[in-house]
Amino acid sequence: MAYRKGVKVIKSNQIFSCNKEVKVEYTGEEVRLSSRRKQEIEKFWLDVNKEQQFLRGDTFTIQSIVEQDDVMNIKLSLTDYAHYLHTVRHHITDQEGCKVVYGAGLIETKDGQFVIGKMASHTAYPDRLQCAGGGLGWEDITGRYFNVENSVLREVNEEFGIEHDTIEQCTPIYLMKTAGYDHLVILFHIKIQLVARELLEDYQRFATELISQGEKPEFQEVIFVEKKRDAVERLFEENVHHAVDYLYPFLMKMVDDE
Repeated sequence: MAYRKGVKVIKSNQIFSCNKEVKVEYTGEEVRLSSRRKQEIEKFWLDVNKEQQFLRGDTFTIQSIVEQDDVMNIKLSLTDYAHYLHTVRHHITDQEGCKVVYGAGLIETKDGQFVIGKMASHTAYPDRLQCAGGGLGWEDITGRYFNVENSVLREVNEEFGIEHDTIEQCTPIYLMKTAGYDHLVILFHIKIQLVARELLEDYQRFATELISQGEKPEFQEVIFVEKKRDAVERLFEENVHHAVDYLYPFLMKMVDDE
């Protein structure tokens, strides 16, 4: 992954304000991997997906990041989910690792509760705490550019069952490069017109309907965190080893910036 101008700003596990436009462009190119790495990925995929619980869908990896005064241009190439999962499961940090851009949305209810989910046992990351969000897909592309906000709102609907007409605000406010893999996370603040009790009731109906259709919810539990520093600290005292890496700095930044 190549960086030009601004590389000093994007440090691993450092969260910073999204005060410039972020453009995420698809180059139309496929990632180029060595024969050895391709073989490693194929062997890994056959082993990890024996029960065929994962879909080997298209994934996009960072080719370059160019930062200018008022815009950050990120270019992505095409790869697949096997490449991504192989990278994170084997802690690969070399140039052939899959480095993704994705959006994550921290939901805030009308009564001041942050909403996160605990991943279900059938997912790639059982018991992990995280916001709604996920990788970019073909449906997020308009022309050559990805609409990351569209991706986040789709995940909010698919993971929590929250309908678009209940969303009051969806704003990208922070960026973070995760340690090790150089994934870049665009962090959104999403305000909804529901109080926590209403959201929980809606989610329970949503999850029940999914199960009745033979599907499994992504989250096994919805967790509410009061918008206070001590509430965030208590959450992580109990779940320090079971949270996605952006979650703690994101929540702390949100309460400290109030």
